[in-house]
Amino acid sequence: MQGEIEALFGDGPHKFRLTIGGAEELEERCKAGVPVILRAVARDEATSTMLRETLRLGLVGAGMAPEKALLLMARYAETGVGRLRDVAFTILAAFWLGVEDDPPPKSEPGPDASPDPGATA
Repeated sequence: MQGEIEALFGDGPHKFRLTIGGAEELEERCKAGVPVILRAVARDEATSTMLRETLRLGLVGAGMAPEKALLLMARYAETGVGRLRDVAFTILAAFWLGVEDDPPPKSEPGPDASPDPGATA
């Protein structure tokens, strides 16, 4: 899935993916845009809310039930800010910049596109 990463957190490896809806919720909760949050994380200036919410929303965006993501965060968010920062940075960078394994976006042929000469009807 585009923008999805896997990282160790809490009880083992988990998938994380920040969706557009998740990014909007993150921006609302942090009162800052994703680029600002990404820079804050990279500069070690992020708030605990920025870190926690990035991970929680990343878990939900990758398919974890919101209740389970909340429980996981409550259980393991105190394990160290450094680890939260590293995972948060990776989630945000994958959302904003993409990840190496992401497929290229599919382009739609425009209205002036000519039919493929090798195609058969």
